Amino acid sequence: MRDLGSILRRYTADGDDTKDRLLGAAFVAVNKDGVICSDAAGRIEFDLDAKPFASDTFTWVASLTKLITVTCVMQLVEKGIVALDDDMRKTVPELGRLQILKGFEDDDTPILEDNSKPITLRMLLTHTVGLGYDTNDPGTIRWAKAVGRKQNHLAFNLEGFTTPLQFPPGEGWMYGTGNDWAGIALERLTGDTLGAYMQEHVFDPLGMRDTGFWPARLPHTASRTAPGSLRQEADGTLAPFRMPLPATHDLEGGGAGLHTTAADYARFLRALLAGELLLAEGTARDAMFTPQLDDRQRAMLEATTYGDAATHAQYAPELPSGLPISAGIGGLTNLEDVPGKRRRGSLMWTGACNSRWWIDRETGVAGVLVGNCVPWGEPVNARLYDELERAVVPPSFDNLPLEPRRTPSTRPPVSKLQHSYTDIAAASTGTMEATISRIRPSRLQRAARSATCAACASRTSPSTSSRRFSALDRPEPNYPGHVPLTKVERVGMAVGASVMSFFNPYRHDLIAATGEATATPYFIYRLRDAMLADPTGRRILRERPRITSETLSLPSLRALPDNTVGRAYVGWLDREGVSPDTRADVRYIDDAECAYVMQRYRECHDFYHAVTGLPIWREGEVALKAFEFANTLLPMTGLSMFAAATLKPQERSRFFRVYLPWALRNGARSKELINVFWEEQLERDVDDLRQELGIERPPDLREIRKREREEKKRLKEIQTQGM
Repeated sequence: MRDLGSILRRYTADGDDTKDRLLGAAFVAVNKDGVICSDAAGRIEFDLDAKPFASDTFTWVASLTKLITVTCVMQLVEKGIVALDDDMRKTVPELGRLQILKGFEDDDTPILEDNSKPITLRMLLTHTVGLGYDTNDPGTIRWAKAVGRKQNHLAFNLEGFTTPLQFPPGEGWMYGTGNDWAGIALERLTGDTLGAYMQEHVFDPLGMRDTGFWPARLPHTASRTAPGSLRQEADGTLAPFRMPLPATHDLEGGGAGLHTTAADYARFLRALLAGELLLAEGTARDAMFTPQLDDRQRAMLEATTYGDAATHAQYAPELPSGLPISAGIGGLTNLEDVPGKRRRGSLMWTGACNSRWWIDRETGVAGVLVGNCVPWGEPVNARLYDELERAVVPPSFDNLPLEPRRTPSTRPPVSKLQHSYTDIAAASTGTMEATISRIRPSRLQRAARSATCAACASRTSPSTSSRRFSALDRPEPNYPGHVPLTKVERVGMAVGASVMSFFNPYRHDLIAATGEATATPYFIYRLRDAMLADPTGRRILRERPRITSETLSLPSLRALPDNTVGRAYVGWLDREGVSPDTRADVRYIDDAECAYVMQRYRECHDFYHAVTGLPIWREGEVALKAFEFANTLLPMTGLSMFAAATLKPQERSRFFRVYLPWALRNGARSKELINVFWEEQLERDVDDLRQELGIERPPDLREIRKREREEKKRLKEIQTQGM
């Protein structure tokens, strides 16, 4: 085993220079029999004479609280007091009053809907209930601002934990306050406070004298308490930072309320490994390590975890990007081995101050790193954690044969082009946790949160090697009308349809085939990710509305006032002599949900004409494709821009000079139009909606042509005079 002390010293400050260093950190690794190794380095405060950081340094560990809360709740499950799939609304009536956030009115009034679905204990413990954190989930932050909320979850009271559901219970994954509500449920079931229950059933039996929700009640820890530090973006140095916690609070937060030491937390991990807190082979303990998520939930978890470098550093920097993961009851679990580190089926989680733990039942090793540096996802801490784990991995583990790895999906951020979301810290109702997390969610992350991924598609859609083949050597369809294609067939169709549609742009069937053939394996899943990351997008996916002449009353749209979305839409249809029913059904995309996403995009195309206001001539159509490419990244829309080569010289010059820059700029910066519920916008003023979406009014082609004619006339007159 490598020298842990030397590793820790390389990452901690030895003097005033804190650039790319931690002030202090402690690490303990255990097996079921006791401590394997323990070491620490650095100091607890900035004063050079401050006490050394040690395994008994006392600090706030934020979300490391969750595993202890989960263990206590699972003790109740093991005793038969409650079941994982019991509806907790009966135990905690406040849960029954939580509503689902469906979106926002024009004046930012939240649109809320009563929830009729059960809220189970399993959902609370696996973050599948729909609750987000009110300091890093954009939807919850916007709601809090709209209702004038003064509390957040770090107030550790019922108001702070009470936020709307971002999706119906069980229909996704979102990191949030589920464990806090599980702690409240424990209190209602036992009649004890959460802290009192933990003291009797965990802390006292294990000798954890330095752990609790109330530092003032543990006065013996005062002299060895580490207050905290903040990594400054400007120069990478540390600054003093007091953790934003209330001195008094109503509830003991089961999600993030505990203070402890590395030594105490390691005692807890050892006991969990040894089966001293739950039966070693019992159902409850096994359930904690068993993947709990369905494909959609997993996809949203993976999209959140691997969405971009920042979120990867927050949730699981110890895992290679793209490694398949799920959620157990109590933390993340990796579904494949991590070479040189933990085996598949390990459980892990982290906290806002970058303390981290893992439990690997297969190697019998668990470890905890305790620090006190923010923001969450701080990279120095992540590198230290990786090196420490590799140092304590049993040598035999490195030599164990690893199962064949699937190629990890390359999952670029969902945010299109260089589009980024605004810093949520400014929008937070309580900036203290925003300072800790300092998250800038991309569109993928808004969901954070919420999105599915290409890797999920490869799981949910059977591969051609695993599906049952028909007599014609063709996989069975996944949905009505589906035509499964081999990779060779897909490539052939993409090339052939692209070339043929270039020479005959009126063959809409060829354009549709090109779109479907080129949308996989990544792009259509990216678009689905974007929908799952947006509350309205999720609602569209859930309800799956169709835009047809049966679902829209065209005569009613014609009767709407001028410049409304519905009137502009039907005007476009009438000018082109088409109807909503002329869009071909999707046939060549394997995943059924992704097929709907493509169908939705296809049926909404004419609304894009209405809202952008681009001219109906050919250069306007090509410009719209450029806009769509910047907005959706679908390859077919990018390929369609080659149609500019068929424009007349003057049209082509105007396209590249005027319309292409406008299209790319506005497509990239506007809200993703796939998330607009057009059926609910029909009576909106086009200009108002365009402004809300962030789309500039396009250049007026009539004015441009008028100026061109006048200039041409002027030049002709000059030429005539010269003759």
